[in-house]
Amino acid sequence: VHYLIHTHGSSNIGEMVRQALKSIVSDNVLCLYNRTGKDGKKVLPPVLLTCLKKCVRSFHKQNEIEVKKLKVITRTTPDVECIRQVEIFLSNANTRLKRKPNKGKS
Repeated sequence: VHYLIHTHGSSNIGEMVRQALKSIVSDNVLCLYNRTGKDGKKVLPPVLLTCLKKCVRSFHKQNEIEVKKLKVITRTTPDVECIRQVEIFLSNANTRLKRKPNKGKS
């Protein structure tokens, strides 16, 4: 948790979660997981979510925050927003892999 706070800490929850996950695991591995284990994928380890939530909590100590989604401001909690950002990042792993050029192939 301290590593994540010092290297990827930010007041922007989405950016913090993305940078932390990028430093921990590759998109190839992320494609095998989702938060709930549905659709034949593995469940994301709970310890990873706990670490990310603690990292987010170190910057957002209040119980309620405002998040802007598609020009609409929504009230939520830092933990819920952290999980939402993890789900978004996981669901986009396949897309990121498809965009990456194949190294060494012509």
